[in-house]
Amino acid sequence: MIDENMYERIAKNIGCSVNELKQKHNSLMEREGASLLKAGVTEEDMHTKTLRMGAAEMRATKAKLSRSGCIMLEGMFISSPRYKDWGKVFYNKYKNLMGTLNEEARKALVAQGLITLYLHDDAGGYEIIHNPSLTNKQPFAEGFDSMNGSSLPKQATDIGDGTGFFVCIENKSSPTYPSGSPNYAYGKARATQDLERTCTFVGRKQGEDGIQVIPFAFRGDLAKVNYPTFMPLRIPANLSKNGKAYAKAGVSHYTLESEVANIFPYAPLDSEGKGIIADNMKVLDGLDSIEEYVNTLNDKEKWDALACIVMEVAHIDPREKGGYIMALADLDLTSMSPPLDLYVNAEEETKVDFGIGSILAVVGQPYIGREGDGRLAITGWHCIESLGSHQATLDEAYGEEDDDWE
Repeated sequence: MIDENMYERIAKNIGCSVNELKQKHNSLMEREGASLLKAGVTEEDMHTKTLRMGAAEMRATKAKLSRSGCIMLEGMFISSPRYKDWGKVFYNKYKNLMGTLNEEARKALVAQGLITLYLHDDAGGYEIIHNPSLTNKQPFAEGFDSMNGSSLPKQATDIGDGTGFFVCIENKSSPTYPSGSPNYAYGKARATQDLERTCTFVGRKQGEDGIQVIPFAFRGDLAKVNYPTFMPLRIPANLSKNGKAYAKAGVSHYTLESEVANIFPYAPLDSEGKGIIADNMKVLDGLDSIEEYVNTLNDKEKWDALACIVMEVAHIDPREKGGYIMALADLDLTSMSPPLDLYVNAEEETKVDFGIGSILAVVGQPYIGREGDGRLAITGWHCIESLGSHQATLDEAYGEEDDDWE
């Protein structure tokens, strides 16, 4: 066994807390201990080896974090919506718009710095209709000019009427940043795929006191990751002066850390309707109250609003690639609203240690559906009252496996 003095010495050398080191050590013993013992390592040596491995991993992580310029945040995500593909949004918008416009109106879009046109010419190439100020990286001025070219950029999108192609412009605000450094997005063709996911994180810089709400932006491949909600974790990020966190490729990978739960003064939501959730969003009485709540919001508030509804698990089905689909029922027996489907991804399936009848606090974006009914786009969830077990629920639904069947 490792004595306390050894933990303290190593933690001081790494620059972490003793608790962080112990947690890392315990996780490695769970992961590697059995295989080391099976290989003939004594139990005492197994403790030493896994501690050495853990210390090496933590030093490497700390060094990588220092080189990246990121800081370590600790806390939990309380909302993780689906990513948005802004590239697809913009290209679809302008393709549909140009289908309604004549040649002159299309060139007006070029003059405004919104698009560049690549029109078929008589020589088998393209007449490029562009904004000269953007092309030459000069301060923006309305206008357009033409030149000829023989190839298309990879972002070129077919207009759809046989005349040619277009690209959307990513930025036309200024060729440089206030610092004087070049704005590389200025006049650049916008990517046809531009993924962004902005989550809501509650936590703090590691080592500081208190917690706060931090909008957390993920771009590109990082936006494709399903970030678990209401699970204590640590994650490196760049924190801007306005308090928004930005993930960095190759660095911003989260690690679940149960001890991070200790930074929160109370539970996400208690039986009296108080807690972290209630501090940061509206807790509604049920699905039938969504419509009334949404109608109190202006257009900007509707875009950003989060709400919570307490619901009961009515059914659980496993998903083929991990995770579950749960049918959630309104606690109000007189509710006319249909149940909600909660899709639990593989990253969160360890949270499902409960069965039918359990009570969940469900977080999401409230909206009015096509039929005029209130709906909730679920972006996070937390179990506040656990009943039974999910395995018992599945066994009851599908029948227990008979090991003697032939």
